[in-house]
Amino acid sequence: MQSLCFRLLCTMIMLTSQRMRLSFVRGASFTISGKQRFTRSRMFGSDPTASIIVENLNEAQRSAVTHPVDIIRVVAGPGAGKTRVLTSRIAWLLSRDANYDANWREFDRKYPPKILAVTFTKKAANEMEKRLEGLLYRIQDLSDEADYLLPEEEFQQRPRGMDRVQLGTFHSICSRIMRRYGEHLSSLPFVNGSPLDGSFAIIDQSDQLRIVKKFMADMKVATDGKGSSPVKPRNILSHISVLKANDARVGRLGATNGDGKENDEKGKMKAMTERLAREIYPKYCKHLLENNSVDFDDLILLTRDLLVSREEVHLDLQRRWEHVLIDEFQDTSQVQLDLIKLLARKSLFVVGDGDQSIYSWRGANVESMMDFDREFPNVKTKFLMENYRSTANIVKAAQKVISAS
Repeated sequence: MQSLCFRLLCTMIMLTSQRMRLSFVRGASFTISGKQRFTRSRMFGSDPTASIIVENLNEAQRSAVTHPVDIIRVVAGPGAGKTRVLTSRIAWLLSRDANYDANWREFDRKYPPKILAVTFTKKAANEMEKRLEGLLYRIQDLSDEADYLLPEEEFQQRPRGMDRVQLGTFHSICSRIMRRYGEHLSSLPFVNGSPLDGSFAIIDQSDQLRIVKKFMADMKVATDGKGSSPVKPRNILSHISVLKANDARVGRLGATNGDGKENDEKGKMKAMTERLAREIYPKYCKHLLENNSVDFDDLILLTRDLLVSREEVHLDLQRRWEHVLIDEFQDTSQVQLDLIKLLARKSLFVVGDGDQSIYSWRGANVESMMDFDREFPNVKTKFLMENYRSTANIVKAAQKVISAS
């Protein structure tokens, strides 16, 4: 009898350990799954999946995450949990999909990506992906009791639904679009017949500076910022980015010629930089395109041009991404805003804070959050005011500084 009891106890310990181990692999807590299901189901009626998604959200965050599909602007102050709200919204949209309960091994293969989530840095994209995977693993752990009997290698796959999310930076997403539809690139107005295709190379800043220095040398202009021309190649390159953004409205890269007039009010140095940038700019664009190369500005501009010029591509991407979510929306430029308007249909979710824009120096529209209703008149606005990062005194002091400016 004692031997039988001992064996039963060992079996119970082994099963409990297995559940805890598998829960750890999936990103869930060590609480026994059955108890978690009972506790969470009380938060959201009989829907334990929804309870997992919203369990760590405050009332304002929960309202934003669970709002019906619409055009939604979330205005969030510093430390208000923007990333948490965005990842929770993605999980919520997946969980509301009528097809989400299909066999999870066939789910991601049968149904193509439906959600596009965009942020500004690779670090932010990786953090968002990590959080989302953890959340989806917890949902999957809750719903798939039979998974505890599967071998451990099954759990090394991405969680159910993750392959239906396209998550990345503006540049990485645009690069994928251009490579996917590479056969159309050479016919774009911006490209103007140059031999650009889907195998293009993306040059970094060091390559950009090398090209600018070459043209400066051809013009007998010193490239070290010394001598008779104290203009630095890096400053010329920055102004070329501004010229590209301006030419996006004209419809052709390199359209700006060298006829720009110097403005004494801007100072001699700045006027000289602008003049040289205008002379180098068309040559720079031509050099890149003829060598089947693009820079990071081109990725955004040419993708927008692709969607405007090729209606079949535009419709294909709209069908592919039913929902579009944008992080740090206050840092979007006008061209990026144009791209968002082309991609989004009925479901757009943007998160940001107009007082935190850090990319105005490279064309970001700092008024994009406040002027959002001009572009989308029927927008629904949510406010996240609770700060989880700073003390109340710090927040009050920051608000005084912001309001004074």
